[in-house]
Amino acid sequence: MQGRQGREGESRETPLGRKAASVNGSGRQPTIPQRPPGMTRVSKPPATRKVERPKRENNPQGARKRALILLGVLVLCAAVSLAGGYGLFNLVKGIQASAGPSQTISSFLVALDKQDYQNAYTYLGAGITLQQSQEQFANQAKQLDACYGKVIDYSQQEGSAVYEENGNIQKYSYTIKREHMEKPYTLVLTVQQEQDTGDWKISDYGTLGPDKKSAPACATK
Repeated sequence: MQGRQGREGESRETPLGRKAASVNGSGRQPTIPQRPPGMTRVSKPPATRKVERPKRENNPQGARKRALILLGVLVLCAAVSLAGGYGLFNLVKGIQASAGPSQTISSFLVALDKQDYQNAYTYLGAGITLQQSQEQFANQAKQLDACYGKVIDYSQQEGSAVYEENGNIQKYSYTIKREHMEKPYTLVLTVQQEQDTGDWKISDYGTLGPDKKSAPACATK
């Protein structure tokens, strides 16, 4: 640091020691206190002793109780899953078992309603087609149409389904309305699953018309 310039241009530098001495007013530099004899010199603060956290005491009975509860929950979940899977399997199986017969009967009745006897004949099982030709079936249906009128409406009777032989044979009752009849009649259709193809076919349709004992006289117009 540059001091003030003197008269002859000389630099006036103030020594640090002299400046510090002038500050305390004694004219002497401050002295550093001496360490008393026998006192240990400490370069680092003493390490703080860590207090360990008390350890949890193991309770064998509590651990066994928790294990039994966990095992019970797992067994319960497995039982519920098994029961749900079994119920779902039976539900799907039941839907598949009823979808085939219902589709066959519905297609058969639609063909009768349209007087498409050739198509209706394709839904008959081998037990019928081996004894009755397509032409014979068509003539039978035409005679009923001429006498009682064609089929104009049909509906399945609620709760009429009957299952036989583990569901391989099923019977359904339908209410049939014909054009020239005042009152409807009941038609029982039996469907059976073919062993070779697995298709559902109609194995019995009765007379296709009303019961002869209660049927009115032929209403041909």
